[in-house]
Order: sequence, then C-alpha cells, then structure tokens
Amino acid sequence: MIHIQDFTFNAFQERCSLVWDDEGFCAVVDPGYTDGERSQLIDFITSGNLQPVCIMLTHGHFDHIYGLSDLTRTYAIPVYMDRRETY
Repeated sequence: MIHIQDFTFNAFQERCSLVWDDEGFCAVVDPGYTDGERSQLIDFITSGNLQPVCIMLTHGHFDHIYGLSDLTRTYAIPVYMDRRETY
C-alpha cells in the first residue's frame, strides 16, 4: 500500500508530500520547507521509521526547493526532476 502525508510550507503555502510504502521506503516531493519548518518533515520521517530514498521535484521554482540542499545533506539521496523543466 502507498501512504501519503502532505505538508504546507513557506510563505507561498507550497505543498510538500512524503510518499512511502509498507516497508518504510519514502520519497520526498517538493521539499519547500524553511529552516523553521524543517523539523515538521524530519520528525515525521524519524518517528515513522521511514527511510528516504529520493527527492522528486515537480519543477524548479524556488518555493519548491527551499529545503533541497538541507535534505540532500541530511540523507545523501538523489534528486529527480525532468531535465526539460525550466525555472
């Protein structure tokens, strides 16, 4: 079964989604969190014993990638976005 948890981040009310399976492997979609919002996502991942395997970006607008650098440093996971996407 696939599970989804949505978060609303930053002043633009950007939606970030966490998608995971029954084994606990998860993908983070559009990690637009700010420093002050970081713990909402990280605490959810930690408390659910989830293992992030990738980050997926729907597009590259700044409000969708605020937390990207932090998240890749925290988990050292790949980032995927369609190469045809422009900012």
